[in-house]
Amino acid sequence: MVGRLGRLFRKDNLVNLSWFKKFAADLIQDEGAQDLVEYALLTVFVAIVGAMTFQVLENAIGNAYTNWDTDEQNLWEPNNP
Repeated sequence: MVGRLGRLFRKDNLVNLSWFKKFAADLIQDEGAQDLVEYALLTVFVAIVGAMTFQVLENAIGNAYTNWDTDEQNLWEPNNP
């Protein structure tokens, strides 16, 4: 590997964790990918809210259908034999 990750994950650096401190400091100081991180966080937030909303809607639609079906079944009166 070439570049920053290649230098960080060499065998001699895996024992010494000072490379992680340097890597974390570089990430904090570097604002080049700030927009990507913000969009990723926004996407995660929308996905979580969507999943929670889907669960609520699923229950509401299921209850409405069950009530409608019960009402329809109660309207049917069989003929006398």
